[in-house]
Amino acid sequence: SLVSVTTVSLDDIRAQLRPDETLLEYYLQGDTLYVFLITSGTVQAVPLDGAGLVQAVRAFRAALEEPSSTEYLEQAQQLFDRLLRPVASQLATPNVIIVPHGVLHYLPFNALHDGTQYVMERYHLSYLPSASVLGFLDAPPAAAPQTLLAIGNPEFGSRKAPLAHAEREARAIAKTLPDATLLVGKAATETAIKTLGGRYTYLHLATHGVFDPEL
Repeated sequence: SLVSVTTVSLDDIRAQLRPDETLLEYYLQGDTLYVFLITSGTVQAVPLDGAGLVQAVRAFRAALEEPSSTEYLEQAQQLFDRLLRPVASQLATPNVIIVPHGVLHYLPFNALHDGTQYVMERYHLSYLPSASVLGFLDAPPAAAPQTLLAIGNPEFGSRKAPLAHAEREARAIAKTLPDATLLVGKAATETAIKTLGGRYTYLHLATHGVFDPEL
């Protein structure tokens, strides 16, 4: 079901959104980028400027990856102005679901800046590959036995280089909650995630990741 093409009605999508959630779905067509803003009670489509978007996202990522760069903040503000500011007045919920398209799959929306603060300071963002995936998500338990499962720097043998900073990240985040569980190195396995993941409200992964645009 997850890989087949199934049409989901707008009413179904709206019914699956909680009152504290807004879904932003982007679609790039030529030089026009459309964003569809959907809540449990409203729908709005807004055309945006999509010209040069691929180059803008690549430049922003390059600036983020260069420790000595001073250009990232200006680019973060420019991308916020293009992608979020036109609908910012309609984002009245604390939780925002991003459904990206094309190069936007590579954009860390949390790192965008409105001139005063980063997006991650304004909203709690989550991502979906498609709005139709909402129908496959389980509702969070009313009271999960434990809060956070933090996974950091799994061992991949010679296939992947170790990520020391990812392990530090997982350890630091695990310290923020008294009932968190931390798994790093050999303990951070796929089996452990599948076995334990459902017992926690939050799952934090600090590891290698690959985005396959063909899937």
